[in-house]
Amino acid sequence: MRYHDGWPFTTKDNDNDGRSGRNCANDRDGAWWFDDCDVAHLNGVYVPGGNTGTEVDGPLASPIQRRFGVRTVVMVSGLFVGVSFVVSSLVSNLVGMTLALALLAAPAIGVSNIVTRDLIGQCYTENHTRAFGIGASGASVAFVVFAPVTQCFLELYGWRGTMMLLGALLSHLVVCGALLRPNKKLNIQINDYEIISEDVSADETSPVDYGCRCILTSIKDLFKTDMFTSPGYWLVVLVTIVTTVAATAWVVYFAPNVNQSKHFSLADAAIFVSIFGVGKIVGNLAACFFDSCQVVSTNAWMGLVVIGSCACFLIDPLLNSYWPIMVYAFIYGCFHSCTYTLLDVLTKKSVGAEQLGSALGWIGLKAGLVRALFVFFPGLIYDIYGSYTLAFILLAVINALALPALLALAWRQR
Repeated sequence: MRYHDGWPFTTKDNDNDGRSGRNCANDRDGAWWFDDCDVAHLNGVYVPGGNTGTEVDGPLASPIQRRFGVRTVVMVSGLFVGVSFVVSSLVSNLVGMTLALALLAAPAIGVSNIVTRDLIGQCYTENHTRAFGIGASGASVAFVVFAPVTQCFLELYGWRGTMMLLGALLSHLVVCGALLRPNKKLNIQINDYEIISEDVSADETSPVDYGCRCILTSIKDLFKTDMFTSPGYWLVVLVTIVTTVAATAWVVYFAPNVNQSKHFSLADAAIFVSIFGVGKIVGNLAACFFDSCQVVSTNAWMGLVVIGSCACFLIDPLLNSYWPIMVYAFIYGCFHSCTYTLLDVLTKKSVGAEQLGSALGWIGLKAGLVRALFVFFPGLIYDIYGSYTLAFILLAVINALALPALLALAWRQR
């Protein structure tokens, strides 16, 4: 916000911004304290963006779930998310809002995301892709719905009312958690205490070691770090990092690309992003049929999705008309959702159902940190060269790095 401090207010009929020859209020579809247009623009059109901040607490999700159970974790997470949005609506400064959302909402969303995906992997021993695809379809629907709903709330109730209403909507996690019931077939452990058969006497148990070895073993068992010795795990880490980095960067920079490089309005960009969200829903539904094709393995499906995504990145600079961009956004939306669905399936097949939750947490942490470090590069390229062409070519190259890792993973699993 400091970027805009001190600049006069620019409207569509009163151009006071620092950009010569064009009115930023027209380009950004809303009045604001523009310099060379904006870094932040709360009066503009809202479109969904990427997210890299909810995976930081990923490794803690599985231990918390084993201690308290999925039902309790999801309910408490929903409570934290709802409260954080309500609290942020009551503060009067940006720092307080950031702290409320970063310390309460982001960790709660990350933990609930991990434990619910782990629950799907535990409950479905067959048709993994179908289960993960249906489970992820809710996020795709939210991608389409939340941006226009947020825009409507802002116009009707202002930002404080919007934060309160979003907090109320996101509190649905409490109800979702309350509706969960334990699956007796999966109750091998209760509250992380393993059931010992009655024929084992106390004398037959191993002596207790209270030294460093005991502590290290406890940490290893708690966070399932023994999977770090598996080459398959690290291959999945590599595939996840490169594909999600490219996918997140596309989501973050697609709207600025069509607005700044292709000169569409932000309203048009919002429509394109909504069509992308529709494509994500279709992709989730299409992934449901991957299990029916026994001839093509999960690695092969993932390879086809990676190749299709790379083609989308490469073709982006060539598209400058409304309808081709609309079709392109829809097609990439399908590839985008299939990417995340198949990553969960690959993770489960590589580490097993028992370690799935811990693997999702650790992989999410690694991928999230890399995305946070990399995601500004396409914007930097635009600032230097004035075009996103090189940035999207770079995304295609990064995404293609998943192909050799997938080949190595298929060779190990043969």
